[in-house]
Amino acid sequence: ALVMAHDYQQALPYINRSLEEDTLNYKESLLLAARAYDQLSLPEQAILSIQEFLKPNKDMPLTSLKELTARSLLLKNFAKVKWDITQSEEKRTIQKLVNDKNYSKNSVVESLSWSLDFNCDQYCVDEILYFQEIQTMLLYIVEQDEESSATTARLIKNRYAFFHRQLQSDLFNHQYKKQIASKLYDCLQKLKTLDLVYTQRNKTYPSKVLIASLYGLEKDLESWHYK
Repeated sequence: ALVMAHDYQQALPYINRSLEEDTLNYKESLLLAARAYDQLSLPEQAILSIQEFLKPNKDMPLTSLKELTARSLLLKNFAKVKWDITQSEEKRTIQKLVNDKNYSKNSVVESLSWSLDFNCDQYCVDEILYFQEIQTMLLYIVEQDEESSATTARLIKNRYAFFHRQLQSDLFNHQYKKQIASKLYDCLQKLKTLDLVYTQRNKTYPSKVLIASLYGLEKDLESWHYK
C-alpha cells in the first residue's frame, strides 16, 4: 500500500525486510523494490532487482503481463544508465509481449504503466528516450484496438504534457531545459513519422487525431531551438 501511495522512501525498508526473510511474496517484493528504486532514481539497484525477478522459477512461473511490467521497467532503467535501447533484445521481447493476443490491450497498457511513471529529474532526457521507444507500440494500440484506443491516446498525450511542463520548472537550468525540449521534439517527430497505413480518405483515424492534438506543443518545442 505504501508503494501504491508513491511513498517509495518510506516503503523501501518494508520491502527489503520482505526480501531478507525470503517469504512467499519474495518475487512480488522484488518487483515492488524495483519500482521503488526506479522512482527514487536508483537505476542500478532497479536493474538488479528486476534481473533477479526474471530468473526462471518453476514453482512461481511468470505471467506474460508480469513479465511485461518487469521488462518495461528494466528497459527504462537501462536507458538511465546510458545503454543503447533502440535495438536491444529487451525491446524486442517487450514488443512480443505487447502483441500477445491472450490479453486485452487495456491489460497490456496497465502493465506498462509503472514504466511510464516518470520523474523528470537528472534522468529526464533518458526517460524521454525510453518513452520514444514505447510510444510506437502504444500508437499501434491507439489505431488498432477500439476498446483501449481513447485511454491509450490520453496516456500518450498526458506523458507529452508532463515532460512539456518541466520546461517551466525552476529546478533545471536553461541549458538542461533546452536538452529536454530537443529530445521531446525528436520524440514527437518519431511519433509523426510512424509507418501506419491510412487507406480510407474520409475515415477519422485515432492516431491522426492524437498527433494533430499535439500540434501546439510541437510549435512550443520548436521555439526552444531559438531560446
